Amino acid sequence: MLSAGLHFCRSLGHRFNHDRVIAYSAILLAIEIGCFLFLVAGTHGLIVPLDTPTSTDFVSFYAAGSLADAGRPELAYDQAAHRAAEERATAPGVEYRFFYYPITAGLLFGALCYKPHFGLLIPLALAAGGHWRAFAAALASAGALCLFSLMLFGWATWNDFLSAAAASHATYESGRIAFGGLVSPFGAVLLLGGTSPMAYAVQAGATISAGLLVGFVWRSGFALPIRAATLAAATLIAIPVILIYDLTLAGVAAAWLVRAREGDEIPSWEKAALAGSLLLLLNPRGLAEMSHIPIAPLVALALVAVVTTRVFVCETRAARVATA
Repeated sequence: MLSAGLHFCRSLGHRFNHDRVIAYSAILLAIEIGCFLFLVAGTHGLIVPLDTPTSTDFVSFYAAGSLADAGRPELAYDQAAHRAAEERATAPGVEYRFFYYPITAGLLFGALCYKPHFGLLIPLALAAGGHWRAFAAALASAGALCLFSLMLFGWATWNDFLSAAAASHATYESGRIAFGGLVSPFGAVLLLGGTSPMAYAVQAGATISAGLLVGFVWRSGFALPIRAATLAAATLIAIPVILIYDLTLAGVAAAWLVRAREGDEIPSWEKAALAGSLLLLLNPRGLAEMSHIPIAPLVALALVAVVTTRVFVCETRAARVATA
């Protein structure tokens, strides 16, 4: 059985040469465009009549921006005012979309202050690698952006953001945001019927493991593509709140993995794993809710497994060279 599975993975991997990857990517792009147009039509009631108005997550950001533009950015964290802004942008009675983000943007690592939890492993990576100047620059840029937003919007906005962020766990634990849309081990446990304490315990173990992997890789001085792929992949499982659209980070990790080969042929099993993950990501939330299998977390874990295997192979090769 095992040999048959390995043979299937090799044969599948051999099918992914350059020309076929380009063709498959074009097909997937066409499917994505079709899905996008389908969602637009469905949102406007052009496919089936809608009993209530609907929208997408973007309305949350649009509403927050409209409040900031009106000179009241702190109201983005007042759910009644924010809901009213969403309804003004769409229609009365639209499903509410939550908003838990600061009002800031920026450059490079410092830009992650718009989603602070995404920067969880960056200080660890930079410190482990001895990149203290980059560490200081990231800290300074994030601090400057936060200070600028404080000067522009005032303390009331920050106070309301911190209050909303502190209470946001209740939203994610309750299922008001579908568990199938979460990528983290935290979301996987909740989807499988686990309790919140169990989910946090599993997430803590995943976060520590991801941190240890990143620390080892960056301290050991692996080539930049390996370090970058490890940091991007590990972030997917290190933070509890990460949603399916944040899986673009998986594409960043995959791109660095390909770059790490420096023109060498990618093993068949690795191509099969990456391709299989891509197919599962066509509709991870829908598949998860129908099957009650945490599709997106499994994809994230598979990517981390591919990265870890690549690290092990590089370490083994380096040891052979050192002893030769």
